[in-house]
Amino acid sequence: MLDAIGLVKTAADLLPRAWTRWQACRDPVRAQAARVLRAFEAHDIARTQIARLLPPEFPLPMTAFANPQSLRDKLTPTFLDWVAGLFLLEPAWLDCEQAARITSDQVCQKRFSEAGCGSTKGSAA
Repeated sequence: MLDAIGLVKTAADLLPRAWTRWQACRDPVRAQAARVLRAFEAHDIARTQIARLLPPEFPLPMTAFANPQSLRDKLTPTFLDWVAGLFLLEPAWLDCEQAARITSDQVCQKRFSEAGCGSTKGSAA
């Protein structure tokens, strides 16, 4: 009897978390935010450094990049276009319409220096 009660209690604890996770996965704007973070991380840029690389027209706080949920409310079409241009991404990938297409690190390094963002980890001289 106690095992059944423990099982029910465990299920009751996990169900709300599973429901929240399922809803988050179905949110297309949250998915866009997750892809933005993945693009920066794919180029070895830590979430804590993203805000430092942004141009003045995107004055986002560092806390916006903590997780996809916090970035979700800060996304704008202009910001998504900037990210796509910076990393030479297909805009449709950021819109979750197609598979990932991130360019080589060399091209990325060139774009960073053109954008005046400084160097990133492992940049070529």
